[in-house]
Amino acid sequence: MNKLRLVGLLLVGVLLLTACAGGMADTSEGGFDFTEDDAAAQDDSEGMEFSEEEASEPGGEEGMVFSEDEVSPQESEPGFDFTEEEDDSEADEEIPDEDPEDNPAEDPDAPDTIFPPEGTSNWMINHDEGTITCPNISMPFEASPPEQVTITLGAEAASLIVQGMGEAPEIFFFLLNSGPGGSFYDGYYTPPGSGVEIHYEIVFTNISDPSTADFLMGNITSEEQGCKVSRSFGGERVD
Repeated sequence: MNKLRLVGLLLVGVLLLTACAGGMADTSEGGFDFTEDDAAAQDDSEGMEFSEEEASEPGGEEGMVFSEDEVSPQESEPGFDFTEEEDDSEADEEIPDEDPEDNPAEDPDAPDTIFPPEGTSNWMINHDEGTITCPNISMPFEASPPEQVTITLGAEAASLIVQGMGEAPEIFFFLLNSGPGGSFYDGYYTPPGSGVEIHYEIVFTNISDPSTADFLMGNITSEEQGCKVSRSFGGERVD
């Protein structure tokens, strides 16, 4: 009886010793006990681990990331970005095509029309060589000697009379057109007994006199039996 009781006490003592040893082992860890997998996971938890692709992207994120197409237009900043054609057109606008000195302002006192002087004026006429043109042949004829003529301007410069030109005693002209560059007159004369009408054209302009015409040029033409006769002339005012 006493032996059985002693054995039971020994068993209780062994159990107590075992419990104490297990408790001391637990307290010696000073924290939680993890398995090897748990420990590896804990070591990794000290910093986030990324794959190569995930790590490369945050590395450049000091600012916003743009694609090549989005970044290239901003490289020309600051300022406006123009194409080559726009730059050329702007350069053309900055450089004037013409020197202002080449285009002086028009004289406000310049007359609107240029006519021969009022009344009668004297002119020296020079006839050029003429041409006779027929259906099968064309030939020149000699120039006439210079001759002095008188020109009488009609009312409102609507007409004028030329005296002393060629064999005509006088030739009557009508005004066809006029402007700042000059005036244009047209006239006809038929020599007695010939039946051939001679057509005269005269343009009056100015070279040195700003107010009235001092230079003229013109043509003389006629047709007879299918042949055309033409010659030009020019002259200056001599008074």
